[in-house]
Amino acid sequence: MDSKLDDNEENGLSEAEMVFARLLSGNTSIEEAVDRACSSDPKLESALRTQLNKYLQRRQRRLQLKNSSEEKKSNIEGLAGLILDKYSADLDINYSFISDNEVPMTPEFDGRYDLLEEIARGGMGAIFSIKDPVLQRELAMKVVLGNE
Repeated sequence: MDSKLDDNEENGLSEAEMVFARLLSGNTSIEEAVDRACSSDPKLESALRTQLNKYLQRRQRRLQLKNSSEEKKSNIEGLAGLILDKYSADLDINYSFISDNEVPMTPEFDGRYDLLEEIARGGMGAIFSIKDPVLQRELAMKVVLGNE
């Protein structure tokens, strides 16, 4: 028995930590495995319960981080933000071909639609968020931009 404890001490793990590690690799839930181990060896109960609580807290934090990350990825603005955060140092968003006094062209929405905001702009056009009072809803409208 002493050689077993000596081996555990060499690993830097307590007996309870070694038992808990073995329980994690079992076929039952960790909670059930800890309950059975506590029943069979009551002197380890306190240490095993402590290990179980730490394990469950770490697992909960990982799940929250994962859910938060998945939530951001499912939201297109969150995904764009993640990409910009990751690569912003590598991106040069200073367009030297655009002078400071140039104003981007914006179509006039006289009549039916109310312009809310510009969502995106690229090659030949732009996408705007608009409100259609007839349909009573917000829409996205893609517009090809001309010379003037």
